[in-house]
Amino acid sequence: MNLGTFILPSTPVVMGVLNLASESFCDGMAFTTVESAVARGEQMVLEGAAIIDVNAESTLPGTEKTSLQQEIDRITPVIEILSKRIAVPISINTSNPEVMQAAVIA
Repeated sequence: MNLGTFILPSTPVVMGVLNLASESFCDGMAFTTVESAVARGEQMVLEGAAIIDVNAESTLPGTEKTSLQQEIDRITPVIEILSKRIAVPISINTSNPEVMQAAVIA
């Protein structure tokens, strides 16, 4: 599977962070549907984001660990749609190899 090559420009770029974790200290519960998350990703590109970074697990101290399946279920539908609608790279913020694989497939 060829995912293409992303060549970093010589000048700084903006990365939009699309946080799908409901437990987040930042955007928690802001994007509770796939449609709202995709719309936010598209908006960030319109606002100048050169990369969209998708995250579905909160790292906020004291929050319950997100299950592997829950993280995959949050991320994959958003990436499937967003990757067809935007022309900038999508990165995945996770520590789980299974989530990484699911994101690449999506």
